[in-house]
Amino acid sequence: MKNIQLIVYFWIMLAGMAHPLAAQENFAADSIQTPEESFQEPVLDPGPVFEFSLKKDLPILAGSGLAAAGGYLLMESVDPLTEAQIAALDPADVNAFDRGATRQYRDSDARLSDILLTASAIAPFSVLASRSVRQEFGPVLIMYAETAAMIGGLTSISKGLFMRKRPYSYNPNVPLGDKLTLDARHSFFSGHVSTSAAFSFLTAYMVDRYAERPAWKWVAWSGAVLIPGTIGYWRYTSGNHFPSDILVGFVMGAGTGLLIPHLHRYQLPDDVALNIQPLPGGMRLTLNF
Repeated sequence: MKNIQLIVYFWIMLAGMAHPLAAQENFAADSIQTPEESFQEPVLDPGPVFEFSLKKDLPILAGSGLAAAGGYLLMESVDPLTEAQIAALDPADVNAFDRGATRQYRDSDARLSDILLTASAIAPFSVLASRSVRQEFGPVLIMYAETAAMIGGLTSISKGLFMRKRPYSYNPNVPLGDKLTLDARHSFFSGHVSTSAAFSFLTAYMVDRYAERPAWKWVAWSGAVLIPGTIGYWRYTSGNHFPSDILVGFVMGAGTGLLIPHLHRYQLPDDVALNIQPLPGGMRLTLNF
C-alpha cells in the first residue's frame, strides 16, 4: 500500500506542476507580443492530426486480429506443468540476471498491477476530453483498436511459443495449485507491461501532437515510462515475471504504441504502410515506405 501511495502522490505533484508551468508559458509569450501581433487574425485550425485510411488500416486490423486470435489458441494449447516437473525445478538453473525473481511472491502486488493496467488501458481516451480532438474520434478509436490487437497478438504468440515457466514456479513457498495452472507457463514476455506500455506511449504520442503546452507533453511522456515501469516492478515482486520478461515487454509495447499513431499521421505518404501476416509459428510484420 505504501508503494501506491507514493505513486499517487507523485502524479498529484506532476499534475499540480503542469498548470503553473502552462500559465508561465502563456505569460512569457504575451509579454513579448508586439502591438502589431496583438491585432493579427486568429490562427486557423491547422486541420486533422491523424487520419483513417482503409488501404492502410484494413491490413493492420485484419492481420492483428488474426494474430491475436491465433496467439490465444496457441497459448491454450500449452500443456501445464506436472507435479514431477515442478519438483525438478531448481532456481540455480535460472540465469543470474533473472534468478532473484524466483524468490518473490506478493499477491497484493499482482492485484495492484491489475488496477494500474486498467488505468493505462483507459488513458488513450483522455485526449477526447478536448472538443477539437473529439472531431477525430474515428482515427483515435481505430488507433486504439489496432494497438490493442497488435500488442495482444505479439504477446500471446510469444507466450504460446516460448512456454516459459513463471518465477513463482521455482518458489517452494508458493501453493502447488498455482504452479499447476496453465498460466504458470506464460511468463515470456510480460503482457501487463507490454499492454500498459503500448497504451501509455500511444497516449503520449497523441498528447504530443494535440497539446500546445510543453508541460502536458512532459507529463504524458513521463507517464509513458513510469506507469509501465511501476507495473513491471509489481510483476517482479509478485513473482509473475523475470526482469527479462519485463524489459522485452516494455520494448515491444512502447514500439507498438509509437508505430501505430505514426502510421496515422495526417498527410503521411500513401506508400507508407504496415502489413501483418499471421504465420503458423508466429506473425510477420512488414513496414513499407
